[in-house]
Amino acid sequence: MTTSKSTLNNFQNKAIATVLSLTWAFQCGAASVRAGHTISLSTSQDRQQKPAESKTRLLSPGDTWTYAVLTRYPYEEHMAQDGSSIRVRRYLDFRGSYTVKVVKAQEGAPTDLAFLKTVRFDRKNNDMDRTWLVYFDQDKDSNKVTEYRKDPSGDGKIEVGCMVPGAWFEGMSYVSVPLYGLLPKSNTSVPDDQLIDLTKFDAVVAGSETIKVKCGNFQAWKVSRLNNTAPDMVNNVWFAPELGYFLKMITTTPTGNSRYPKCIETMELSSTTIPIPARS
Repeated sequence: MTTSKSTLNNFQNKAIATVLSLTWAFQCGAASVRAGHTISLSTSQDRQQKPAESKTRLLSPGDTWTYAVLTRYPYEEHMAQDGSSIRVRRYLDFRGSYTVKVVKAQEGAPTDLAFLKTVRFDRKNNDMDRTWLVYFDQDKDSNKVTEYRKDPSGDGKIEVGCMVPGAWFEGMSYVSVPLYGLLPKSNTSVPDDQLIDLTKFDAVVAGSETIKVKCGNFQAWKVSRLNNTAPDMVNNVWFAPELGYFLKMITTTPTGNSRYPKCIETMELSSTTIPIPARS
């Protein structure tokens, strides 16, 4: 058998160039009834005991969550065998970590708190490793976490959208922004005003499920979501309100398009500084 190395190299270069923009775009996305899409809530067979907490915990500086990341790109190789050409499916994997830490924002920032976010991938010279800040406020009554950006025309701030709801119940819907947050201008050619619109999602709490991650087992709220720039993208996120952030996220883009190539991405909580409640 012979394999075309140039085919793989070209595919890998394209994947490296697109993986980060693909990742941030669907980080708190949604399921939607608009544009003909329907939302399937949990069946009675899928439903579990409701999570003990129905309200997101209050966040404070030092809170940290670290996730194992796997982004898998399927591709096909043309191989010669017995005088004929056959197509063989392969996968190009990007493994890494994503860390989120609550910090005090610097003077002049639009909010008092920020998420310090770091992504690292195992592949060397991948041009994807970076660190950035996402500014947020948390309402002390509702516990809702909202992302903000500094108003470029003055000293005020612009609300970007909801990152984490404050209250939780099955069937609730909300408009959300990526949990990744908007990346700095240097990482995208999309203007700020368009970037905010492109990365909003319709989200619905589809029910509760038992989720197992490295930290343990949790009764979690499942959020289904749709990215309106990639209608075929299937995305689900599981939240444990007592931890303040998400437990697990799975995103599948089965067909892909010019903006989002085919891929399957999984993020799973591997460690946190948040005290984990004892389970009976």
